[in-house]
Amino acid sequence: MADNDEVWLLSKSEVIFAKYEELGLKGLTDKEKVFRLVWQLEAEVNNGGFEQFFFNSSGDERAETIKALDVIGAVETRTILLAALEVFENSNPPINQTRRQNRLLELNKAEERTIDEIDAAFWAYPDNLSQLLLDFMRRN
Repeated sequence: MADNDEVWLLSKSEVIFAKYEELGLKGLTDKEKVFRLVWQLEAEVNNGGFEQFFFNSSGDERAETIKALDVIGAVETRTILLAALEVFENSNPPINQTRRQNRLLELNKAEERTIDEIDAAFWAYPDNLSQLLLDFMRRN
């Protein structure tokens, strides 16, 4: 990816995130939603792994994030996110953020190792999320 593409993606993220802060997810176009959800997933996991993704409000939007990964063709990343969901009962994290946070704080050693392995799989970048987002934005 060329430097100017990275600059374009970064500037796009700033505009979309500012709009999101003002209007929420419902205030974004479908294209902007996809961009924001994938960008947020990458930012959260790169900063603190899937525990951070689920701990923060981004975990509220996990179903939408799975769909967004489908839309851009991030098949491997989608599979990794689905694997991360498996640490929750029935692969279904609590919708309530506080309950979800409490569950994460109660992870046993085996579950923590599993999350660490899933984080490592994400960080291996089987999908080039930046390129997929760039291609998606240009197509739409």
